Amino acid sequence: AGKRKKDLVLSARKLVDEYATQDLVLVAFEDVTEQKQARQGLLNREARLHAILNAVPEAIITIDTKGIVTSYSPPSAEILGYTQSEVMGNNVNMLMPEPHQHQHDGYISAYLSTGDAKIIGSSGREIEARRKTGETVPIHLSVSELLIDGEKQFLGVIRDMTKEKESRKQLEQAQKMEAIGQLAGGVAHDFNNLLTVVIGNIELLEMRPEDPKRDEILGEALEAANLGAALVSRLLLLSQKRRLAPKQLDLYDVIEGLLPLLQRAVGELVVIKTDVAKDTDLVMADPGQIESGLLNLSINARDAMPTGGAMTIRAHNVAVVEGQPLSDNADLAPGGYVVLSVSDEGAGMAPEVLDRAFEPFFTTKAPGKGTGLGLPMMHGWAKQSGGDLTLQSTPGKGTVVRLYLPAIKAVNEAKPGTPTEYK
Repeated sequence: AGKRKKDLVLSARKLVDEYATQDLVLVAFEDVTEQKQARQGLLNREARLHAILNAVPEAIITIDTKGIVTSYSPPSAEILGYTQSEVMGNNVNMLMPEPHQHQHDGYISAYLSTGDAKIIGSSGREIEARRKTGETVPIHLSVSELLIDGEKQFLGVIRDMTKEKESRKQLEQAQKMEAIGQLAGGVAHDFNNLLTVVIGNIELLEMRPEDPKRDEILGEALEAANLGAALVSRLLLLSQKRRLAPKQLDLYDVIEGLLPLLQRAVGELVVIKTDVAKDTDLVMADPGQIESGLLNLSINARDAMPTGGAMTIRAHNVAVVEGQPLSDNADLAPGGYVVLSVSDEGAGMAPEVLDRAFEPFFTTKAPGKGTGLGLPMMHGWAKQSGGDLTLQSTPGKGTVVRLYLPAIKAVNEAKPGTPTEYK
């Protein structure tokens, strides 16, 4: 009593002996309690695993090192169209479109021999799978390595991305339509102002055909028309319909030549300082975009310092080395670059504003004061030129915008290269 029951296996056989005077039977008892418990534990684990596989909405597939499917959850059939019996024991590449179908075994072999993993152990990636019908379906696949009964296997978790991609597409379309509306409003406003100048001056000439200021009035109308053309040019660049016209540039000459215009743009309350390193390399860039970008950044700096302050334009060389990111995390390939920066002592930007600074049409300026296209356009042509544009700002401590452009190893030794202050 009180003792645990044992599971026994009873076997018996008759003993045959010609000298025996009576029949004998050999009875043997084998304790199989532990084996039965182990078998039941395995059945319980398999039942739990089966329940989990049925409950998880993602498809779960396991394969061995030869690519043979060893398990195939019910949701897999819903996503891929194949039944379990059609897939089990076959190569998993039957679920892949070309070219991956014939390359998959090579992926496994390469991983087993080199440890070079493309998806295994990562957070996964979006790829396409092949349905039974031959159609492809967008999926998110993540793969992990595991041991089952001492054998290495791979477990793949598949999520159907069809609805998510469709929702993403609808969102992008909605954002595009919203952007078009914002663009139309901004362009209409700017063009309305420009046309008012043009029409007003032409009407003035019609009223006073002999006006001695005829040339001046025509000049103002022509300037307004040219500004309209420049606005169209910037919009075409934003949509990447206009090709850049890069040429070899010395940024020292560009900055010095532009200083009078920049000073008129920022007004008397802002002091412009320049600091161009003597060994600054030349760059290959569109001069119109450099000048337009500097003018835009100068106006932004002026607006950030309504009571006045200093704005500094700098240029110097920088080397990008593989594995050694720059402090502002500029997205650049290894090599030599010239960085052109504009910094101010203004109010700076809050983090939520900084995060949206390169978003087209986003602006914190009052209606009619800005379209929110300046920084996005600069970022676009910086990328087109093989460089990048970065922005660093701290509330109360000002803002620094850095334009990186690929360097040409040719230095103008004649330029002063010393800090100057323009008033």
